[in-house]
Amino acid sequence: MEDASFLVNAIAVTIIGGFERSDGDDLVWSARDGIDHATGMVVAQLAVPASDALALLRAHAFAHDQALTQVADAVVSRKLNFRDNSDGRGATS
Repeated sequence: MEDASFLVNAIAVTIIGGFERSDGDDLVWSARDGIDHATGMVVAQLAVPASDALALLRAHAFAHDQALTQVADAVVSRKLNFRDNSDGRGATS
């Protein structure tokens, strides 16, 4: 079922030119790409599974009252880093 859903979404992107998630985020394809890129960067920073990295991005966005795309942009532009600091506080911006 998951593979079929992916295929349907990929075809829709090709035909329509955008991608809307069913969970209400209404993210366009390019925004989703930025979130995926940031997720990968957090995976590399913390050596955690992708699902945990995405959860960290979402938690940071919620805790700081920001959109997930804003947090992703900050990670990709290297303004936000989730590696532990010497003071032990975690994410830095």
